[in-house]
Amino acid sequence: MLDRQHTQTITVGDASVTASISPCCRMYPGHGLQIRVALSNGGSAYVHDAAKPFDQSCEADVDRLLKRVRVIHCSRCGGQAFDPASVVTNRNSLCVSCFLSDLDAEFAEAKAKEHAEIVALEAKMSAFVLELSACGRFDVRVNGMRIGVVIGGRRKWCAETGRRVIGYFSSPQKAGRAIVTDRRSQQDQHNKGKPDDADT
Repeated sequence: MLDRQHTQTITVGDASVTASISPCCRMYPGHGLQIRVALSNGGSAYVHDAAKPFDQSCEADVDRLLKRVRVIHCSRCGGQAFDPASVVTNRNSLCVSCFLSDLDAEFAEAKAKEHAEIVALEAKMSAFVLELSACGRFDVRVNGMRIGVVIGGRRKWCAETGRRVIGYFSSPQKAGRAIVTDRRSQQDQHNKGKPDDADT
């Protein structure tokens, strides 16, 4: 029976390829023989023979799978990469460095997009309307929803949400802005208090 710690190295062209036994062989009954193959530049992939039971495999079977492996030049930089036609890989003829560079770029793009969405949302939340509801009284509305009131006159305007007084300000606009800021702060605290999905 094949030793689970077995490793084996061969030369493919000018590349050194090292094989080790994939943990999937012992984690999943009936998975068959699967080896992890690695290049000296850090690139790795898998070769799988589902028809060959692991407990009936030997070093010759590993050698057989290793001989399927082909190494090509990275389609971008010319470094060593696995031929995707010979191994299980998602790197599309790229070496590990170019593949990781693409992942970093995708992450940066997604992060920038998320930041732009947050900025747009904050701008939307910051936009409010003062709607005169009575003499000396304004409803503060965001997207049509009433979130507080401003009451007063003569440069002394009280900002309220519910029955809570936020403070006094010199203009209805400053009082309204304080209500919006308070509302956002309350929402942030509420969101921080929510359990993660993994904890529910």
